[in-house]
Amino acid sequence: MKRIAIIDRYRLLRNLLSSYIAASLNADVDQFDGVDDFIATADAHGSFDVVLVDPYSSRTQGAVELERCVQISSGRPVVLFAREASSETVAEALHIGAKGFIAKTMTPESVVHALQFVLCGEIFVPASFATEPTPALSTASLTIREREVLKGVKMGMMNKEIATQLNVTEVTVKMHVRRLCLKLAVKNRTQLALVGSGINLS
Repeated sequence: MKRIAIIDRYRLLRNLLSSYIAASLNADVDQFDGVDDFIATADAHGSFDVVLVDPYSSRTQGAVELERCVQISSGRPVVLFAREASSETVAEALHIGAKGFIAKTMTPESVVHALQFVLCGEIFVPASFATEPTPALSTASLTIREREVLKGVKMGMMNKEIATQLNVTEVTVKMHVRRLCLKLAVKNRTQLALVGSGINLS
């Protein structure tokens, strides 16, 4: 059974979301009102499978608190959980080591889908963060197959799903994703999806 942690100062939100996630994912969900309590539990009982944390209650300490969560989680995914966040804040969180951003304004169903995505080893950011066009980029250097793979990445599909849709192996999809990252000068799949959103693939 998966162990999930929610760190947020608002008890009502924690209670409601914990109950929904526990029922939807058949998971054990622990609640914490601060990072210190979470770290004490993680030290005593081991890492959680995924951690949702709003570390920005104190604006001056948010990045520090997020980094503490990442460090104590020993490679397990930590996800920024906030009502809103600027693209700069999300970029900072990803740089620190977070595996994405889940907005408190999302529906409970969407939160569960995002958690499932993260639990599969992917990085999640809402599609709304892919709204800034990048007209300088074009598909001139991309092959037909690379364009097809990029369409899947933009849609939030996993490599296995893209492979099934294109009738190729998952290894082939991973190879195309690596080539796309090189051609579009991005470092990871999340940046690829954000950059790809500004490219017309029709």
